[in-house]
Parts: sequence; structure tokens; C-alpha cells
Amino acid sequence: RDGGTLRLRPPERADAPALLDFYRALSTQSLHRRFHGLPNVRPQLVESLLQAQWGGPLLAQAPAL
Repeated sequence: RDGGTLRLRPPERADAPALLDFYRALSTQSLHRRFHGLPNVRPQLVESLLQAQWGGPLLAQAPAL
């Protein structure tokens, strides 16, 4: 709420290690909520995100404080 700008970009191949680390650090409950189940957190999970077609606008949502 400081009036700053948030810039979003599609994930890039160079982001793969950081994404994998992020998902590995999540709790079981958080993984279940994000993926509607418990995925096997391995490189293939991240690869599917990097191969997505990101032609449309990106959207960020955050809860009001």
C-alpha cells in the first residue's frame, strides 16, 4: 500500500531452480491448496509451468489488509 508498482513477467527457464526450491519449501497443506492435491515436487512440475503459453495479461491478487 505504498503506491509502488508491481511488475509481473512470465516465468523463464532461468527461474526453474528458484521455483523448485519454493515449492519444496511449502507445507503439505499449502501444496494441497495450490495444486488441489499433493504433487510430486520434481523438475517436471516446474517444467510444465515454464512451457505454458503466456500470451494474455497477467493478474496478481492480494487480500486487503
